[in-house]
Amino acid sequence: MIWHSEFLPQEVRLVKGNEESPAGVDIRDGSVYVWTEDTVLTVNIAIRTGRPLLVCGGPGTGKSSLASFVARTMHWNYFEQVITSKSEAKELLWNFDSIRRLRDAYRKGDVSDLNYVEPRALWWSFNAGEAQRQVEKIQASLPAGSVGPIPPGELRGVDRPSVLLLDELDKADPDLPNDLLVTLGSQQFRVTDTGQLIKRRSTPLVMITSNDDRILPRAFIRRCIILTLSPPSPTQLVEIAKAHFPSDAERNQTLFSRVAERIRELHKDSDPTQGTSAAEYLDAVRACLKYEVRPPGVSETASPIWQAIESAVLIKRQHDD
Repeated sequence: MIWHSEFLPQEVRLVKGNEESPAGVDIRDGSVYVWTEDTVLTVNIAIRTGRPLLVCGGPGTGKSSLASFVARTMHWNYFEQVITSKSEAKELLWNFDSIRRLRDAYRKGDVSDLNYVEPRALWWSFNAGEAQRQVEKIQASLPAGSVGPIPPGELRGVDRPSVLLLDELDKADPDLPNDLLVTLGSQQFRVTDTGQLIKRRSTPLVMITSNDDRILPRAFIRRCIILTLSPPSPTQLVEIAKAHFPSDAERNQTLFSRVAERIRELHKDSDPTQGTSAAEYLDAVRACLKYEVRPPGVSETASPIWQAIESAVLIKRQHDD
């Protein structure tokens, strides 16, 4: 399939069919996403400028799922790395398996350092072909039946550009963003364990998410394109429900709308950035479909089942502290 050079989505649900999204699963395969025109424009600005796209917003605003949707829409490779408080810049580039090298040196006596350098997410996104060749070298050095490193995502073709998701960068040590500046700016790096220089074959779209839990370095932000996602509006929530429950979307549109309106009522006096997430909204819709209930109208009394759904799924944020 031919890959595209511009993000121009036509469908919110890329996988056709009438099956609803499975219960208890947050879709991260890029098959479903409800976008806005601003989102599409900003993604394309990042592609054209070659700059990282820093996607900011609260939990549940669709930051992480956007990256896989962009990759699937454009038929690009998709790789991801979830950042933690212990993450270091080097581990996004490569890993040197010193333990396996030591074991092989003890057994064989003669080893090649090239066989112990494992490509990581940024290497794959810069040059998937070189990363694949490195994996083949490693595989050839392993005992028969052993499995070598695998791509950190979906490899659709070594000749295609890549989308790389660095998820929740603000969880990392404050030095990590600055440690990535040179690599992301030059789009190359040197593997210090072997001296290899890894250069980009094509410019990747590096998408970095932040929950705004920590202020990122100003020097890093200057080098990014910024996209801020807000909690979905009632209209967007209805579109999200229709995409996730396609078989009876028209018949259930009134239910979708009433649940979305009820969410707006619950959060009308609260911080708009702390609204109900799309995942929580879908949980409420799924529960309503299961028990055949809906939020009460203006002059109606809420059923005990709806009261339980509202308390368990939608108002739980009041107990976060």
